[in-house]
Amino acid sequence: MAFDKSQKDKYDKWLQTEFAAALVERLSQAFEQSPTAEIIKKFNREAGFGQWRYVPDLWIPKHNLLTRFGKVADETGKGGFTMVLASSQLIAVLRKLKLYKWPSSAEKHDPTQALNALFRSSFRIPGLMFIGPNNPDMLFQTCDHILDKADVRAVIIASKCLGPDRFPNGIYGLWPPDPPADYHTAGFQPV
Repeated sequence: MAFDKSQKDKYDKWLQTEFAAALVERLSQAFEQSPTAEIIKKFNREAGFGQWRYVPDLWIPKHNLLTRFGKVADETGKGGFTMVLASSQLIAVLRKLKLYKWPSSAEKHDPTQALNALFRSSFRIPGLMFIGPNNPDMLFQTCDHILDKADVRAVIIASKCLGPDRFPNGIYGLWPPDPPADYHTAGFQPV
């Protein structure tokens, strides 16, 4: 069965622009059900969040869907910078978060600070969770320097580490996710 390219494009746009923003809002609303500090500390003592976790590549980015957000130091360590991109939908969520200090017009966005604010809105003590190979710098590097993708990857890592009993609001199952029921894609099934 052939698929309609316009439906695939619509799905890709939803995944790259709306999915991360909706995920952050869902986790922020369910903050009271997020893993307690004791659960996170216990897991970190037992197995640790600092271990590398396999996560498949989430999506091939379409840069025309994204906005320049801010710069992070590049991987070379020679003082260069790499631009971080974000969807306008996730930027709108960040605007509402009291945990993120929105820069004045003269200041630039700090993508690491923004990612940490997203973590704090979703998890009780993210400082123990996103460490070692899962720290914000590494998340940006493995996620094409895209804020949305880095946040989704972090949630998948937390889900793998904690499991559905300790983190019921995580991402479980096959990737990529199905679009919401009210999002018409004419029978398109993500592969």
